[in-house]
Amino acid sequence: MNILLVEDDPIHIKLVERALKKSGFNNQLIVARDGEEVFNYLFNQNMDQRSELMSEEFVYPHLILMDINLPKINGLEILRRIKQSPQLQHIPVVILTTSSNRADLEKCYEYHANSYVIKPLDYEEFNQKIRSIEHYWLMVNEILYR
Repeated sequence: MNILLVEDDPIHIKLVERALKKSGFNNQLIVARDGEEVFNYLFNQNMDQRSELMSEEFVYPHLILMDINLPKINGLEILRRIKQSPQLQHIPVVILTTSSNRADLEKCYEYHANSYVIKPLDYEEFNQKIRSIEHYWLMVNEILYR
């Protein structure tokens, strides 16, 4: 499964990487560190604007894990554009954030986020949440794309 992680915090990136490695599933993790990078990756995949950090061969992700507090273009705007795009709207987007702001939560669901998860501060709980998200969406993808 190809997972796109949209996260600007290096510590949270490492935590997600570790949790996915421990899960035992065979995943490819693509990391975008700001809203502009993910926008260029998803919407300009045939252009030279893609980040050098991304893979040479473009593959749409099966799952997007995204923070909403991002530099350059915020996660809410990226979510809105993803869910308005006929090519991307089927991709599940899980908002993975430290924000418990009710307005953020409501806006995420208004823009059709598939889930909203507040990042736990505890390492083990964080790992458990990432593995649960991964397992759930892996099963959904298997059912949908058989």
